[in-house]
Amino acid sequence: MTNKQSYAITNLLHNQSGLKRKPFFFCKNDSYRVSLSPTQREVYKYWLIRHYFSFYSTQYTIQMTSRISKMLSRTGSIRHKNITNTIRNAVVSDSNGYGSNEFIHKSFYDGENYESILKCLNGGHAVATDLISMMKDYRELLKEQSHALKSFASKCKSKLNSQTSISSYNTTKRAQRDALSSSENLAELIDRRCEAIQQVITNYDQQVQRMYPRDGLNSHKHYRADVMKRLFKNARSQLADALEEMKKLLKDQAAVEESLRQAQIQQQNLQLNETTSQSKLFDVNNKVERRTNELKSIENRLNQAKENVDKQQENYRVEAQKIYEQCRTLEEERLNQIRQTLIDFINAIHSNQFVTEQSSLYEKLLSTIESDQNTLADLDFWAKTYHVDIPCKSIDEEQEEEEDADQQPTTEQKTKS
Repeated sequence: MTNKQSYAITNLLHNQSGLKRKPFFFCKNDSYRVSLSPTQREVYKYWLIRHYFSFYSTQYTIQMTSRISKMLSRTGSIRHKNITNTIRNAVVSDSNGYGSNEFIHKSFYDGENYESILKCLNGGHAVATDLISMMKDYRELLKEQSHALKSFASKCKSKLNSQTSISSYNTTKRAQRDALSSSENLAELIDRRCEAIQQVITNYDQQVQRMYPRDGLNSHKHYRADVMKRLFKNARSQLADALEEMKKLLKDQAAVEESLRQAQIQQQNLQLNETTSQSKLFDVNNKVERRTNELKSIENRLNQAKENVDKQQENYRVEAQKIYEQCRTLEEERLNQIRQTLIDFINAIHSNQFVTEQSSLYEKLLSTIESDQNTLADLDFWAKTYHVDIPCKSIDEEQEEEEDADQQPTTEQKTKS
């Protein structure tokens, strides 16, 4: 196909699909538009699936498939009725959070696709490493918070100690010291939370090391991966032999068919040549007959080989299913480890014990300030300390007056009585 014809295909696709924007490689000159032969339209179909949709979003591609499918069906070049599903399968969709990989659209029982479950098991080490790393990062954040609270408490103590005693004194000063230094107690709770998180990390790391021993300098492999792979290979060995035998027979069949075709051509040429001797014609007839019989023999053997392949495929399917169930049990163990680790991690972060202790710390501190901080006592303390001789009521007298006022009935109460 020439460049002009390729450009014609792209422009035809663009104009009939109703798109407003062309990819960067589209030809701007519409004079290249030409009529396409059925063969060229067939090429156009594969070009469409392979190249065109890579330039547009997944969602827009899915919306366009039905429209383009109708357009292509009018050309008479599409033999597959379900082109929409063909294109949809070619588009990677992560709407369910599951990305694409080399095995996602392949049968588990074809070829060596059993490698998918082995890669799943071995890939669990990277998942575990990421989880440990994230838990460590969270613990480091808490440790930084604890360190900041301790620094804050130390800084507050220093400032309180440096304050002048003429303005900072007695119960009010002690209340400030207790309130601001409570961050040390909170930091201790956070440190204990960090220890609980570290215990979760340590337990999970030990499980991971047991499940994924080192398999080289920097690689890790599931401790049962090699065993499972060996079981899959042994189960597939007879099928592999049968497939290899059928492949050899197909190759022999192609060679004999080619030899027969050449012999038949030679036979026809000799029959058309009047000067051909009977001996040559006899030899070539024998050759055609031998090749024909040989081809029939290979076809019979090939049919037997196909039956054997079908039988071995069914046997392998049964055995592979049994081995997969073992792998499934191993994968279930791995997923349960992650589940339990997440539960332990959440409990370490939001444990009721820490919440209760933090609430108790708050209530105790609040009660201490309310009961121990006494403004009148501080005023009396200051007056006595600095020998104030002005007449003033003592604290005891003020308290007695307040108690008497509380005991005396109000005017409204007397009126009602």
